[in-house]
Amino acid sequence: MGELTGAVARAIPPPPDWDSVADKIGSATVRHLSNYVGSVPAAPSQQEIDQATSVVLPKPDISTPEADSLKPEVPDQFKQGKIIFDLGNTPAIETKDESKPFTFLDPIANIKSDPPGKPVFPGDPRNSSDGIKQPDKKDTGDPAPKPGKIVFEIPKPSAPAKPPTVEIPKPGGIVFELPKPKPTTGDIPIPREGGG
Repeated sequence: MGELTGAVARAIPPPPDWDSVADKIGSATVRHLSNYVGSVPAAPSQQEIDQATSVVLPKPDISTPEADSLKPEVPDQFKQGKIIFDLGNTPAIETKDESKPFTFLDPIANIKSDPPGKPVFPGDPRNSSDGIKQPDKKDTGDPAPKPGKIVFEIPKPSAPAKPPTVEIPKPGGIVFELPKPKPTTGDIPIPREGGG
């Protein structure tokens, strides 16, 4: 049996080197793609990436001029006292008011209505539109549906099916055969404490 197992194991070829297979497929894919998209450039080094992404920031000028030049300079006109602004000599701007007055009206102020809580029953003369225009009726060309007679058909209950006749087996005699006890001979062992 061992010789047969060894013969079968020798007949099965060893598993392929999948890393080598993947490298060959990848190289072939890149080689074929280069015919369409051109050569693939080599990846940049870390130094090239640092040079391309680092920017030298300019140094801000934080020097301050002399303290005397930082004081605000007030014109001499403001030192002579109160300044009076004369707007009389300014050209007048012509204003044209074309607006018209308008009033917000209560929409239900002119409608006769009962006070809140007073019911209006059908047939009451107060139950009218009081001149309010009724909505227009649009003719769609389809006839108006007419109510017809509604008939509910309730199926009559069918007669209950008769239960099938089942023969109940009659109990017969039950015989219990108990083995007869064998007579014991000799001393009966008495268990001791500790299992000995």
